[in-house]
Amino acid sequence: MIDVKDHKLLFSKDQIVSSTHMVRNFREIREQVKDKPRYIQGRNGEIDMALVDFAELEAMAAELETLRLEHFYKVATERVHEMDANPKYHFHDVDEVLGHDWRDGLDEDGLSDEELFE
Repeated sequence: MIDVKDHKLLFSKDQIVSSTHMVRNFREIREQVKDKPRYIQGRNGEIDMALVDFAELEAMAAELETLRLEHFYKVATERVHEMDANPKYHFHDVDEVLGHDWRDGLDEDGLSDEELFE
């Protein structure tokens, strides 16, 4: 689990690894990552990479997808409620907009649905 507080990653000093140490001890670092992520420090002293266990990455990606969908549906619901509550929005039936014969031109190839999906 990756700890976060106030939109900042929380980690201990022992999770920071220099890039040189990582290259020389990759097998050891790979094993350590199974317990806790490791943060790779570049030459300038800045952390520029993180190594995370793949199962943890999958869990984070799934959680992110869930949160994105929740946000999408929340925004869509808010917009629908806003439109329902606002009299300036008026919905029109498709026949009202396109005319009652708009469907006539859809089957110009002459194939029925049964023939098309045989």
